[in-house]
Amino acid sequence: MELSLEEAVTLCINKLLRNGVPREEAEIAAPIYLEGELWGKQTHGFRYLIPCLNIYRCAREQRQTPTVERETAVSAVVNGGFHFPAFVHNMAMKLAITKAKQSGMAMVGVYNAGPSGLLGYYSQLATESDLIGVAINGTSPFAVPPHGITPMLGTNPLTIGVPRTGQSPLILDMSTSSITYNQVLMAQHKNIPLPDGVALDEEGNVTTDPSRTLDATKHTRILPFAGYKGFGLSFMIELLSTAGLGTRVVRDKLTSLDEESSLYSGTYLAYRPDLFVERAVFDTQVTHLVADIKANHVAGHAETRLPGEQSQQHKAAVLQRNYIEIDESTYAFLQTE
Repeated sequence: MELSLEEAVTLCINKLLRNGVPREEAEIAAPIYLEGELWGKQTHGFRYLIPCLNIYRCAREQRQTPTVERETAVSAVVNGGFHFPAFVHNMAMKLAITKAKQSGMAMVGVYNAGPSGLLGYYSQLATESDLIGVAINGTSPFAVPPHGITPMLGTNPLTIGVPRTGQSPLILDMSTSSITYNQVLMAQHKNIPLPDGVALDEEGNVTTDPSRTLDATKHTRILPFAGYKGFGLSFMIELLSTAGLGTRVVRDKLTSLDEESSLYSGTYLAYRPDLFVERAVFDTQVTHLVADIKANHVAGHAETRLPGEQSQQHKAAVLQRNYIEIDESTYAFLQTE
């Protein structure tokens, strides 16, 4: 069914308010879930409210005021205090942006945060302030290492956003696993198979059945993308965004369900494009790189898509028509308590 963008955001805000999320947090979170729909990533759109609200409810007894710790002119750590996930991650990136504007660059870590949702939204946030944005997140353990059977790593996403004068930003937004946890949930919801070779069942066999890769604790056994390359990148993100923030790692994460804010943490970096070179030089080099990549394709085939280009084109089209399409069950979910 079709929903205007305004109606969709209002439904989302009201859903959050009915579940005890403060209005300030709801009004920040709703546009982030809308962004998932705008990018054509329904896995991170309004349906992603389901696990996020579960995590928020589970943290009810632990909730405390978010605090900024270990602060310097170019760094800080945000203790999210188990508040609504999108609000907490937004707070971390906004703090990195503010500091980067003042000092040229800044890095902010965040823990007790819950899942960020569409991580590319936060690097895009940096580009809207004319900054380069980089973010990595550690998540609940949903992925197995090569030749392993126990999920010990998160889907551990990475995003890089680069601003361009007069054009949409360049945004890489990717998980380090073959598919995301949300794609497993979406496949289960739609009763469709997973792609071949992306997940294992509890016995360690490759499966395309989303229900067979989910266990009783709601963890999955997703494989890293590109074998050891994806594993290596995921492992290093785990080091930086979990061990680097003093949060739980590997087997310590498996002592509880995935519905815990403390299992999710992240690192946010923002810096000025003219930090190392004159801005005009930076812009010229970006333009040349894009033009050369676009020109380098085999005749008769489509040109190479840039990172985030398809999502930005989808967003532009949806903004122009001013409505999104969601399924009936998601609409019903947004209307219920």
